Amino acid sequence: QSLITEASHKLPWTEGGIKLLRSVRLLLWAEQELKEHSHFLQSLINSIPNPIFFKDPEGVYQGCNKAFESFLGKCIDDIVGKSVYDLAPRELADEYHAMDEELFNNPGVQTYESSIIGALGQTNNVIFNKATFNRTDGSLGGLVGIITDITEQKLLEAQLRHSQKMEAIGTLTAGVSHEFNNIMTSIMGFGEFLQDCLVPASAERKYADMIVQSSERAKNLTNGMLAYSRKQVSIFEPVEINGVLGDIEAFLSNIVGENIVLNMVRLDEKLCVRADKSQLEQVILNLTTNAIDAMPDGGTLTIRIERKDPDMTIEGYQFTDGPEKHVLISVTDTGVGMDKDIKEKIFEPFYSTKDVGKGTGLGLSMVYGIIENHHGAINIISEPGEGTSFEIYLPEIPHALDPAEEGIEKIRATKGNETVLLAEDDEYVRSMVSMSLEKTGYIVLEASNGQEAVTVFTENKDKIDLLLFDLALPV
Repeated sequence: QSLITEASHKLPWTEGGIKLLRSVRLLLWAEQELKEHSHFLQSLINSIPNPIFFKDPEGVYQGCNKAFESFLGKCIDDIVGKSVYDLAPRELADEYHAMDEELFNNPGVQTYESSIIGALGQTNNVIFNKATFNRTDGSLGGLVGIITDITEQKLLEAQLRHSQKMEAIGTLTAGVSHEFNNIMTSIMGFGEFLQDCLVPASAERKYADMIVQSSERAKNLTNGMLAYSRKQVSIFEPVEINGVLGDIEAFLSNIVGENIVLNMVRLDEKLCVRADKSQLEQVILNLTTNAIDAMPDGGTLTIRIERKDPDMTIEGYQFTDGPEKHVLISVTDTGVGMDKDIKEKIFEPFYSTKDVGKGTGLGLSMVYGIIENHHGAINIISEPGEGTSFEIYLPEIPHALDPAEEGIEKIRATKGNETVLLAEDDEYVRSMVSMSLEKTGYIVLEASNGQEAVTVFTENKDKIDLLLFDLALPV
């Protein structure tokens, strides 16, 4: 405006001079309008939370919004005038460039999934939505792109697939375990009867002992499968964690070996959880065994108990925002560690990194199933060559007195002479249980299905003192 005013005093007031002044005035006005329009458009795209960028036909960045700057951790001056090769690793830059070239050769819209290295060096899964635009003369002006971050969505999808996979495998293992357990129950029972009939030092008794011991191993295997599938019957009661560790400390000391240092770190206060004590012991034993196997050349094994505030989220478990605290049991080794692929599969049944014949592949799947059944969470911290830490989180409950502290007297079972109606569809299990009861003085009435049980009960309802039924008895 000042230039126009100065010029108006110097230029002659001719028709040409007046036209020139008008042209200059219009030019300055148009320039100001262009600046205002450009500022409006930049403000508009800056208000959009998704990263937005635009490039010329040579693939050079011409602009972007604040979200794009934040996503890359760069300011706009470090982006404009640069190509993908200036902003991304070579492998990703090659991919971006190839997709841009494809879009320029076939103008229109393009959508694809890829990844971007974020401001903190992390890899983000993203979806690119890009489209070409033209100049006023119809020639290709470049492309505009908008990015959608789907990293969290991908994580949730992976968690869902993992959950569905674990549930499917759990259902399968539960069915197999139930049938197998019936077979092993009868073998163990009759094996124990055979032990009672044989002289302890005889060769025959030794064979019977081996049958029972082998059956016990098979039973532990099926219990592991049931624990994984969460179909195992659990007895939940208040359990003091330091006491659990104390009960198995001597056993743990014996199995670690001379080349491994065992550290047991406890709190000086009682920490109580609602749990099945035997299953909790099994979790610690399985994790300890796994840690020992991970340190073939020796190392340090640390089992630590502490109270953990619920201020974090780990995969598959949301800590509450309330006053509830959690007990943390961590088993940490200085062994070989695990890579990402192993960690993703480590809880799958029958998956093992050990040599053939050195493991069932059920140990950690048992741990997973037991902790899930206890409404807890398990977290793995591990890197190759840097050891592994398994963290078990269980909700803490107020300390409860044990029976000895409460003055409750434990009663030992005695023999009886009552009548028991036993309903079990498996012939061998039914015979074994019936013989066991009869050996202790009970009178046993047998039924192989639901209808037969109703008939026997109707005919003997005045005599029967106890009903002992299979949970899944057929009609």
